[in-house]
Amino acid sequence: MAQRPVRVIIGSVILSLQSCWLLLLSALSGVLLVSKQALGGNELVGFAMILGVALLTAAAAIGLFRLKNWARVLTIAMSGFGLFMGVLMFVMTLAMIVIGRSGSTGKGAMSTGALAFVLLVYVVWLLLSLWWLQMLNAPLIKQAFSPGAAELHGGSRKGRPLSITAIAVLLMCGPLGFIQLWQIPGSLSWVFGWHVPVAVFRSVMVVTMVIGLCLGIGLWRLRPWARTGTIAFLIYVMLNVLLSFRMPTPTGADLQAFSAAEMKPEALAHLEASMPTLQRVMLIAVFLWFCVQLWFLVTRRHSFEHPGK
Repeated sequence: MAQRPVRVIIGSVILSLQSCWLLLLSALSGVLLVSKQALGGNELVGFAMILGVALLTAAAAIGLFRLKNWARVLTIAMSGFGLFMGVLMFVMTLAMIVIGRSGSTGKGAMSTGALAFVLLVYVVWLLLSLWWLQMLNAPLIKQAFSPGAAELHGGSRKGRPLSITAIAVLLMCGPLGFIQLWQIPGSLSWVFGWHVPVAVFRSVMVVTMVIGLCLGIGLWRLRPWARTGTIAFLIYVMLNVLLSFRMPTPTGADLQAFSAAEMKPEALAHLEASMPTLQRVMLIAVFLWFCVQLWFLVTRRHSFEHPGK
């Protein structure tokens, strides 16, 4: 077995600490659920997700320490998904700070100082996600997880750029949103700017996630057809985002449907009043996020060209 790099040891320790914290959090959530006899709905889904992430993190920590490549891939997947969610939450928190400074705050609003602290947490989150992606894709680290890989390939294939790895991971993480699909209220089931029944919306989303999963696997293996398909896929998603500006602003009932706990009326009223701005900011951020991915796919064509073709 190859020598274990110091960065891998540090990474496995970080994951171990994260898994312990998440297991403690899931235990506390379980105790609260039992004490309140609230064993259903969003509370149970939230508990299951925290516990699932805790177990995945623990497995990744053990696998990284033992230099298992599946643990490396799993950590890359979690980091890519965390990077995507971190960007969204960072933009939304920044928008809430701007709204607060404009005077559009209510009794249930968080203070600017508290929001600034949350923003700092998301910055650390983003930096940690980027560190994971960079570290686990470094040539020496990849070699440690797959001894003799360079000799096996013999230079017959160019290395996968970090940008392509990140896009592939994000596509393969799509099925993680499957649980949240069943929380979508009927008022938010919009496709291409048109309101459709919830069943149709869920069907379209499931098909979209399956297609994204297949494209992600293809990108990971540097298949040219996957690059072409992902470009078309991103254009489809970006059109959908642009047409989503026609969507109505979510109501208080819609916002409560996504909450794992009962929100105070004051906080819910403030959030509902801020949603028009937050919705526009989030849609713009998502659109720009897909633009960046599209740019990387267009400019990394050489990575998909195999020698002799």
